[in-house]
Amino acid sequence: MATVKLDASLEMGLYVVEGEASVQDLRLETGMLGLLGDGSQVSVAARGGEAVELVLIGGLPVQGDVLFSGPFVMNTHEQLAQGRRDFAEGRMGTLDGVPF
Repeated sequence: MATVKLDASLEMGLYVVEGEASVQDLRLETGMLGLLGDGSQVSVAARGGEAVELVLIGGLPVQGDVLFSGPFVMNTHEQLAQGRRDFAEGRMGTLDGVPF
């Protein structure tokens, strides 16, 4: 088990890349994201006797509205529309090996 000190001013999450973990009383499996509370520390343990690979992510809390549309996350409807246009017109770059 590991205990990690957290900055209480940040919103934090723990993403499981591979394996299973217990975070406080929450069970997380591969591909799951657990939102961490606003406490000053969190305890994490691997489950099932196997190693677990985790990513701790976080940042300042978002102020204002958050809108979702498909893969796009923006603050306004206008930004969502612009994001869809940029994507449709190929202005968001490409990833090697990804066919779209």
